[in-house]
Amino acid sequence: MSKAITKACVGGAIALAAWLGAVAPAGADPSSYGADHSQFGNLTCNCQPQAPLSGPALTQELNRGIRGGFAG
Repeated sequence: MSKAITKACVGGAIALAAWLGAVAPAGADPSSYGADHSQFGNLTCNCQPQAPLSGPALTQELNRGIRGGFAG
């Protein structure tokens, strides 16, 4: 019975060592990015500028949004 346990443990250790040897290490190559490149790629935003928080520009922006909601 102890021979079977020993064989199972040795077999498991060999399988674990083979699996660990086959796993590729994870890591990024920092030299693949230039000094002016972001690690997130070329993310951009085409957002419209926001209206001020008070005044006639805010009212116009709210009205435009409401009209756009009804039109959509």
